[in-house]
Amino acid sequence: MGTDAPRDAPPLGVTWLINPPVGSVADPGTEVGVLLTVRDAAADDWPVAPLHWAFAQVGAVRGTAASQQRAALAAALDAGGPSERARWVGGGPPRLLADALAAETLPHARSLAEALREGARALAARPADAAARLLVAVHGPLSESYEDILAAAAELDERSVGIDVLCAHPTADLGLLTRLANLDGGEVMLTDVAEPVACAEALERRLATLRAQRLLDVRLELKLTSLFQPQRLFRVAPRPLFLRTLRLGPDERTVRLEVGPLARDDAPTFLLTGTLPRRRIGRYRLFELTAGHRTDAASAKVDGLHGCTLDPAEAATVEAAVRAAQERVEGVAWVEDVARAYAEGDARRVAATLDRLVRHFAVMDRSRAVREAAALRMRFLRSGTLGRMELNRLRRLATG
Repeated sequence: MGTDAPRDAPPLGVTWLINPPVGSVADPGTEVGVLLTVRDAAADDWPVAPLHWAFAQVGAVRGTAASQQRAALAAALDAGGPSERARWVGGGPPRLLADALAAETLPHARSLAEALREGARALAARPADAAARLLVAVHGPLSESYEDILAAAAELDERSVGIDVLCAHPTADLGLLTRLANLDGGEVMLTDVAEPVACAEALERRLATLRAQRLLDVRLELKLTSLFQPQRLFRVAPRPLFLRTLRLGPDERTVRLEVGPLARDDAPTFLLTGTLPRRRIGRYRLFELTAGHRTDAASAKVDGLHGCTLDPAEAATVEAAVRAAQERVEGVAWVEDVARAYAEGDARRVAATLDRLVRHFAVMDRSRAVREAAALRMRFLRSGTLGRMELNRLRRLATG
């Protein structure tokens, strides 16, 4: 494969859809959704990047959960790649993952910051054409300071080492963990420590994607025109995830998005929501999109045009596709609304949004999520409190 592979940088494919495209004019503040899908458009014989990865455990894990995690890592070693590319970090000097798994007990990092710094050092010397990833299993509440964690994460970012998080602790700060993963398009795998098989399966799925990636450090940059006022950014596929609220300054018109690992059969999709002012029939340029990766800073470049039309049939396909994406992330958005309303002390909005979340799960025919969300809403109505454990439970339900 290596000798026959094309020498040019592999191309990216980017498709986009914007709704709503119907109407002679739009009312002020009309909300729209921009759906972006990124694909590996390289030739079939373009080689897969060798993966160098490290695993760190933060917090102690025992019993069935520990044995399932050990089994998942052993299966990951057997599934592909030379074993010397995988290391265990934290709780002592870095070692080969195979050697760590052969030991009677597995050490764990004392803090997330320690795990991040050890991962940065262990993966710094990889080949230039290799992908590098640190997988962190969080089994503790993360009581350390944000400053230490973010400073340690900066060391990984400087070395182009991505972070993926398997969060099994019910009170870990998912906002912080999502922010860390977003540095390089990482995954936050929300698992329940009471379901160790699910933890193992999530870990195996992520490693399979990492091993199949052909393009490294894939990113998008959108330069927005003054027409479009962005609000929120979500990942729709392969799994719904709230990325961030967008609060751009008056002179700031650029949104950057780290896509992360991109494999041949992988097409991550993102949804950017925002508002448009009143406008007439016609086509309007909303953004300039540039897609690139480590070996090609501008592999794809397109203009995002929004069209207003009076023909509903012309708009039906676009409207359906974007609306389906919005429905996938509605639950995730409402959980973040609940968290924001609770932080602001708005009990009425918390209760109303929890009610909407229950109805959303009912429409999506998710009976277990309906029961659990309804029970959390009743507890909030009785006690007036909503802890991090309850919010994290809602997040797990919304992304499940």
